[in-house]
Amino acid sequence: MRGARLLLKQGKAAVYRRYPFSIILKRAVEQPDLHPLHVKVDPGSNVTGIALVNDGSSEVVWAAELTHRGEQIKQRVDRRRAARRSRRQRKTRYRQSRFQNRRKRQGTLPPSVGESGLQRGEVGAPPHANIAGHSDQSRTGKV
Repeated sequence: MRGARLLLKQGKAAVYRRYPFSIILKRAVEQPDLHPLHVKVDPGSNVTGIALVNDGSSEVVWAAELTHRGEQIKQRVDRRRAARRSRRQRKTRYRQSRFQNRRKRQGTLPPSVGESGLQRGEVGAPPHANIAGHSDQSRTGKV
């Protein structure tokens, strides 16, 4: 970080990104001093270790630990599941009950039956029979 501050103060670099903090050089380096590096990864159940190792000197150049969120996510999913189950278990009404108003009143007929003669008191008559004063004889043409 001290080298980055020095480059920024001298005007040789600019802030590229604030989070994660990174800088960009204003001019290209003609003869860069490259070191052969290897990335080493140590996967674990809760934490994964990551390191950059110099091949020549076996020196660790950079190291970090990555903490997994798997357990944290599992706990939150379990908490949401428990909340859903508790909501389903509660038998409290938050609005007026509607199951009482679903029953038919005494003497009402469905609309399909209401068009037939049953509404006029003719029990068992088919829907097409004797509508508006017409008889079956006039419809079939037989007298």
